[in-house]
Amino acid sequence: KSMFGKILPDDGPQDRLTGSLAVAAWACLSGAAVLRVHDVLETRRLVETLDAILVSSAASVPGPKGPGLRVVEAA
Repeated sequence: KSMFGKILPDDGPQDRLTGSLAVAAWACLSGAAVLRVHDVLETRRLVETLDAILVSSAASVPGPKGPGLRVVEAA
């Protein structure tokens, strides 16, 4: 997460959720099958929202369509 602190000003790891979610969204849209994350609830909500958008969208967007992307909590 430290790379996000170099992109956006923050006060430490607790302020890096925006960067984590942006990378998770990019990974989903790029076809990632598994995400390893610390912010599980927030990332799951992001993935479910993206999934709903992609399923309901008539546009051809690369990435997961329907269930299949797993969010795995980091140990």
